[in-house]
Amino acid sequence: MGFGNDYFIVRDVAKRCKVAPSTVRYYTKIGLISPCGQTESGYKLYDKQAIEKIEFIKKAKKLGFTLDEIKIVIDTAESGRAPCKHVIRFLKMKKERIERRMEFLKEFKKRIEKVLRRWEGKLGRCTGKICAIVEEIEIARD
Repeated sequence: MGFGNDYFIVRDVAKRCKVAPSTVRYYTKIGLISPCGQTESGYKLYDKQAIEKIEFIKKAKKLGFTLDEIKIVIDTAESGRAPCKHVIRFLKMKKERIERRMEFLKEFKKRIEKVLRRWEGKLGRCTGKICAIVEEIEIARD
């Protein structure tokens, strides 16, 4: 249950944040959180700030942020500057990526529908070295 009410070992931080202990260790390794000390037996100790950061990380990941992006936001905040401009920039980039992906998926869906329209009902007459359905697809040259 932690050392006093203010300090927690990895297992307790993980339990409070509903993450695996390996996640706490990894976040420590890459600098997203830092221990505030250690026990006499060498266990790292974390404070409530580390728990708050992990909760922030979990929320940012739900918005699609990478750990590198989250580190930039946290580092900016810890340097005394407002990180919100980074957050907005990252969100706009994610939105643009999603829009491009949606366009790709729409075109991909059209291609699949075209193949299905052509080949549904002809399954008994499928010829080719392996499968004519796939073999007839045009490959764009880059």
